[in-house]
Amino acid sequence: DGFGFVEPIKIRGRVPDIIALKHGKVYVIEVKGSRGNVMKGFTQAMHYSHCANYSYLALPTSLIDDGIRTSCKRMGVGLIGINKKGIVEHSRPDYKHAMKSVLRSMISKSTSLKPEDIVTIPKKRELSEKKDSHFLEDVLDRYGLKILRKLCDNRDKDFTITELSNEIGHDKSIVSRTILILIEKNLIKYKRRGTNKMCVINTENSLVKDVLIPLFEKENQIMNGEIPENTINMVSGYA
Repeated sequence: DGFGFVEPIKIRGRVPDIIALKHGKVYVIEVKGSRGNVMKGFTQAMHYSHCANYSYLALPTSLIDDGIRTSCKRMGVGLIGINKKGIVEHSRPDYKHAMKSVLRSMISKSTSLKPEDIVTIPKKRELSEKKDSHFLEDVLDRYGLKILRKLCDNRDKDFTITELSNEIGHDKSIVSRTILILIEKNLIKYKRRGTNKMCVINTENSLVKDVLIPLFEKENQIMNGEIPENTINMVSGYA
């Protein structure tokens, strides 16, 4: 109730599935179907959470478990479940300041949002929020995701950089640079095997333990057909 839906706009180069206004606040929803890429949906919702006031990830109820709930809550993303009976809000998102560019775009699309609704954020705080917004984008690019998935799926193993390069099919120099970022963020760590420096996932890191591992495990279940196909059809194009 009270939501006004507007035409899609680009938010830092990406177009959300659903964008709406309520009491001058910007709500964004990223929707994934029963065969959708859950990790991609989660990272998109994370991306929007630093651009809009509230960001949600919407999934079929059949895909939602404690791991997904914990992941979303840990990162301040709201979670919505969808099934034949309707829509259920499993968790509410953290409030964030919407980017001025997003608010200005919304003003051009809506009659309910006025220029005076733009809240000025102290410069130091704005820079801090921008830095935070780039965190997962720096770490979870296509190379970082492949490395993290390989290490999360093989938590009892360790890999040399050459082995990881061969496993994920990317140039060794690219993998080396990405690993340095992942180590800096404390997501993976080195261990020694003889004279070799080995890479292992850091299972003590809360982001790895509470977010990445549950999401990767959920995607593996979907890909392996361990989760029955959802009984509803999601809106075309949102998978």
